[in-house]
Amino acid sequence: MNSLSDQPKIREFFLERLEDASGISGTGIVARGVALPSGKMVLEWITNKAPISQAFYDSPEALLEIHGHDGKTLLRWVDKETRPSRIDRSKLGLILAVSFVAGLLVGVLTMMI
Repeated sequence: MNSLSDQPKIREFFLERLEDASGISGTGIVARGVALPSGKMVLEWITNKAPISQAFYDSPEALLEIHGHDGKTLLRWVDKETRPSRIDRSKLGLILAVSFVAGLLVGVLTMMI
């Protein structure tokens, strides 16, 4: 019997848009997702408006065929590049707020131990 450690892993990724060809999603990190062991891709758009939409693709190549915009959008694997090279300034406030709250939670949990 195979253990889970012998199986291919689920890999996280994000889409980094260098230039907004459509004028809709902006630049910076615009979506995140996972690649399943089968190679199928699950993508979730980052938006301030509800509902957030999800989409499914057969492969990374199929995803980029639609959303790559001829190299203007990059697929970045989290396990290889954990820090985005560019962040859209409109999302920076939210990122800093989440980081601050996470830091507070770690501090509180540390005091409780």
